Parts: sequence; structure tokens; C-alpha cells
Amino acid sequence: MFDPDSKLMMDPTNKIYGYPSLKGGGIFVYELNETSSGDVIDATPNGRNATMYNPGTSFINKTGKLDKCYYFYDINHYVRYIETIDFTSGEWSFNSWFKFPSVTYYDTPVTCGMLYMNNGTFTNKSFVEIVKHDGFQAITISHPSEVAILNEAYIDVNANEWNMLTTTYGGGYARAYLNASLLQEVALTTSSFTRTNFYVGKSLYNEFCQAPCTFGSYTFNGYLDQAALWNISLDQEQITALYNSSNGLVYTSWK
Repeated sequence: MFDPDSKLMMDPTNKIYGYPSLKGGGIFVYELNETSSGDVIDATPNGRNATMYNPGTSFINKTGKLDKCYYFYDINHYVRYIETIDFTSGEWSFNSWFKFPSVTYYDTPVTCGMLYMNNGTFTNKSFVEIVKHDGFQAITISHPSEVAILNEAYIDVNANEWNMLTTTYGGGYARAYLNASLLQEVALTTSSFTRTNFYVGKSLYNEFCQAPCTFGSYTFNGYLDQAALWNISLDQEQITALYNSSNGLVYTSWK
């Protein structure tokens, strides 16, 4: 019996004997299933447990897609992890299930931050946001020197409906997927970078306004479950495996 985590079984395309490897390149997986205050547990062996800010019954221990989840509705409710991590290949991916309690569009852009990474400045930042604006919801993906505002990546979702958003950056492209289906891709330059602060459930920058957040942060304003970050660019096969025919996939079931 071979150990499925063994590097000897991993081929150069990050596959394990024909199966898409999701564990390769994983930085953290926050399943967000805590039922009481304390650390936000990293499901991977990396041990990158995060800090839960302002825990309480209104924030944690909500019914999630796969188990429990968090409800991000206030600028004071978020998850933060601090460590210097090098993305030497310049590639990264983020995946999370999400649900909005209501679907409202605005004349003025409203940013729902899912992931924000920086080096303590607004210049060196990377993030994933869903922006509600003018009858559609768009996705922004930022990299060290460029930003992909995926205005064509319309997210047509219903209130109180779980959906899976995946964003990838690598091979010269930023891509956004909804429920394992490609929404849009934008050509960008891949370059190595380092990040030291990682936020889940908030953003510190409004890309539509090209400015730091006036009120401190842009909270997701909805539910998040199974938030995961990689230092590789996931491909279609890996994303399909995560979606698992709309059933989702907990970390212990990853190959």
C-alpha cells in the first residue's frame, strides 16, 4: 500500500496516479466549523491555525454547506493568520463555498471580501472579492502588480443558496469559476511574491474605487465554508473534484 501523500507518487502535473491532487501546494484549509471561541483550526498538517476576531453566537457555529460555518456580517468579524509565506512560482488559488442571505445590487459598488493578503501595506496586496454593483456581481482578483476585474464573470446566484467560488492565478492567467464552471479568464503576468497577513471574510481595499477601505474593511456580508488557499494554480480537474457534484469535499477526503 502506497501512502497517497508520498511525493514519490506525485507526477509533474500534480496528479496522483490519474487522480487530481488537492493536497499538493496547500497552504491552509479553514473548514470554519468551530462551535466555540478559540483558534480557527487549519485542517492540513501545516498547523496554520488562525485567530477568530470577535467570536460569538451571531458569527460562528452556523449551518454550513458541509458542516458548520461562519457568518461574516460586520467589519469586526473576520479570520486572520500571520506568517511570512513565499509564493515563489507566483501561482495561487483560493476556494470557498459561500451563501448570501439576500441578493441586493447597488448603484455604488459594495465589496464583499473573501480573501485578503498583504505585507502590511496597501501596495503589496493580493485579494479575492465579489462586488455587487449595477445589476451584477463581479469578481476582482489582485496580484502584486496587476488586477483582474472580471466584469464578465457574472455571478447569478439566489439568496440562501450555497455556491462554490474558485479563483486561480498562474500560467499567465487569472481565472474565476462558479460551481466548477469557468466564468472568465484574464491574461496577467505571473511573478513571485511574499505575503505576511492573511484575512478571510474581509478585504482592506476597494478595487472599484482604487483606494484603501474608508471604513476599515469590506466584510463578506454572508456565509463562508471550507476556505482554502494554495500556492499552485488549480486546474479544471482539481476544481471539479472539489465541487464533487455539488456535494463539496472536506479535507479528510482530499487525495
